[in-house]
This record gives sequence, C-alpha cells and structure tokens, in this order.
Amino acid sequence: MNVLVLGGDGYLGTRISHFFAEKDCFCYRSTVNLNLVGKEGPSFKFVSAKRNNLCELIINTKIDIIINTVAMYERKGIDKSSIISANAIFPLSIFPFAIEHGVKKILTIDTSLPKYFNFYSLTKSFAANIGELYSREDKSLFFADIVLENFYGPDEPRNRFLHNCVSLLKDDKPLELTVGTQHRDFIYVVDVIEALWTISQTNNRGFYRIPVGSGESPTIREVVEYLKEITCSKSVLNFGAVPQRYNEPSTKADLTMLNSFGYQIKYTWQKGMKDCFISSEKLCGGGN
Repeated sequence: MNVLVLGGDGYLGTRISHFFAEKDCFCYRSTVNLNLVGKEGPSFKFVSAKRNNLCELIINTKIDIIINTVAMYERKGIDKSSIISANAIFPLSIFPFAIEHGVKKILTIDTSLPKYFNFYSLTKSFAANIGELYSREDKSLFFADIVLENFYGPDEPRNRFLHNCVSLLKDDKPLELTVGTQHRDFIYVVDVIEALWTISQTNNRGFYRIPVGSGESPTIREVVEYLKEITCSKSVLNFGAVPQRYNEPSTKADLTMLNSFGYQIKYTWQKGMKDCFISSEKLCGGGN
C-alpha cells in the first residue's frame, strides 16, 4: 500500500511515516527541504512539496492513501498569507488532482478550535469543506476530516506549550500563565498515530468528520499542577500573569465516531503525560 504524507518532514508527518512503514506501507513524504533525503529509509522517501512534483508522483505511482498533516500556526513573525498558502491553498491544489487520478482515501488533519477563532483554524477547515463536496460527487471516495485535539509526544519542538512547561518545571523556574480555567483535551501522539492507522484501514466510503482526542477535558491549571507534581518541581506557578485570549475556547473530543471505526483510546491525559515526560526512575508522586 502506497501512502503520500503531505507535511512528511514535520513532527506528526514523520511519526505517521515511520508507523505506516512498520505496517508494510511505502510512504512518500512531501518536504520543502530536499536536504532531508539523507534520512530516507527502505520504506519511505522524500518528494518535493511542489505541486508539479506531487502531481507527477500521483500519475506515475498508485497512491492508495493521502494523509495531510501540513500545518502553519498563527505565531509572531508568521504572516497570514503564509498561513493561508500552507493550510488551504497547498492541500487544495493537490486533493482535486489526486481524486481525479484515482486516489480513494484521503485523511486531513483539522483542528478542534472554533472555525473563526483565528486564521489557523479557519484555513484548516477549507480542506474538509472541499473533501465533503467531492465525497457527494464521488461515491467511491473515503474522505476523513480528523478533528484533532492538542497532541503531544516525545522529541516535540520545545516551543510547544507542554514541553515548554515541563522544561521550566524541571529547572525549577517560575511559569507565567493565564488563569488556567480553559479546558483542553490533550492526546498522546501514540494514540493519534494508531487511531489514524485504524481509520485508514476502513472500507467505508463517504465523508466523515472524526474527533480524535483523549475524550477528557482538564483545565490548563489542572494539567500544569499535575506536571509540577510528577516532576517534583519547586517552580512558582503564576496563574493570571498572562492575559487570557479573547473568546478562549474549551475543547473535548466526542469519541463516538472514532470508536465506531474500532479504535479505543489507550492513554488518559495523566498516563500519557507521565509516559512522555517522566522517566520511571525519576517519577515522584502523581500516581494517577
């Protein structure tokens, strides 16, 4: 089975490629940096993320599944045109061509944030919209909009929220935080990857919007206090030092659809964070 992973040089795309390769798939990983070619393996290779190169691959290779993990977040220094190009224009330039050339399964990673919360959440929704329309016209197509909650895992970029918190906690440095009353669903990347594999093996056809998360929704305050406990940190937690964003959402995945595909989440948020951030010999407290 041949799999094209869009965003294949990113954290999630890399994890997906390696996992699917272990399942006897051959993965083509799109990248904007062909210097990564040295990291190719026997079951995956890099291909330029330029549309012409990907279209040529689709024409010359039977691609069974496309998994879109491309994500440009709304951060300081990132202009909105780049966010629109990465999250919307790029996948939407590939999907119609792929469908018209016989690709029958597409999974796109969406976000659980409200559609109009920011440019990131708005642009991520475009791919799902076009997939839903194509699914109405092509009854042989399976298109899954993976509404992904906040995922985390080992070796993630250190600027992500949980990793940054853990780094400060382990150094006993103070944390400047919002009041922390917002609820978030955090899911371990192990569950994310295995859920995607299970979904990709379906014989279903049509459009499906599938929330993927732990199904739990602790407050940010609960999460940070738990991380402090299991790291035995002496850090001061300054809740309220950072202003909360306007219309800050609370999220929690409804796992009914995911369960119908045959996947049950394996990690609670506490178990996942303990497994991810704390080696067994350094564990102290936090016995959940």
